[in-house]
Amino acid sequence: MAKYPVTTLIEAKSRIADLGLLALVRRADLLLFFALRDIKVRYQQTFFGVLWALFHPLVMLGMFWLIFGRIVRVDTGGIPYPLFGLAGLILWNMFMQGVTAAANSLHNHQDLIKKIYFPRLILPFSAIFTSFIDFLIALTLLFCLLLLFGPALELRLLWIIPIVAITAMAGAGFGAALAALTVLFRDVRQIIPLIAQIGLLATPIAYPASMVPDALKPVYYLNPMAGLVAAFRAALLGTEMPPTSAMIQGLAVAVLLFVGGLLLFRYLERKFADIL
Repeated sequence: MAKYPVTTLIEAKSRIADLGLLALVRRADLLLFFALRDIKVRYQQTFFGVLWALFHPLVMLGMFWLIFGRIVRVDTGGIPYPLFGLAGLILWNMFMQGVTAAANSLHNHQDLIKKIYFPRLILPFSAIFTSFIDFLIALTLLFCLLLLFGPALELRLLWIIPIVAITAMAGAGFGAALAALTVLFRDVRQIIPLIAQIGLLATPIAYPASMVPDALKPVYYLNPMAGLVAAFRAALLGTEMPPTSAMIQGLAVAVLLFVGGLLLFRYLERKFADIL
């Protein structure tokens, strides 16, 4: 009897509604491997090590304090401006750094994508996980400052758990969508810094959301990070929470980013190895 070689064919599923989350759960070990590897590579052979995770928010905080705290003198409700600004910056940095790293993740691993099969969604999700580690380092610094100079820590702090989870969800979906689009259109990578700059100004990081005119708030809160940053600051510092309608609107946009981003990624995934 003639023997024929066994051929294994791996092809994308035809069900577009499959978000690929089950494959991520099954290969959680690989997701953790990529995330830890990225962290080690980032801080390997550096003098300050993980303290570099504090460098970017502290430099930005210094600029905000000079411009908005000393020159413009925005009303922070009696909260010291360094605490006010840092509480907004660390959540925004988690979101935008994760989105940027996720958007570049496929190009950074294109040789690996061409050689072996693994759930491609692991790459942008590992980038989000890495940005979460940096967030935890910066959050530790913020908690230390709160103990020294801030208001008393209360049960409202528990709100940061769902807020951070929603932020990570929005970042994962948006980052996955950008990662897929950068494979097809390389100039998308040039737009990401512009998105970051516009988002930084359109989010109440350096200023309170109360400064936004009421007529603009329905449009303003279409940016999901606007409500999330304001709520995160309120949970930490006891400032005014954004309106419930704004939080619901932001949550709806975050879910839309997550589901839509993953659907787009899964739809284009079958073309990655051929284009890269």
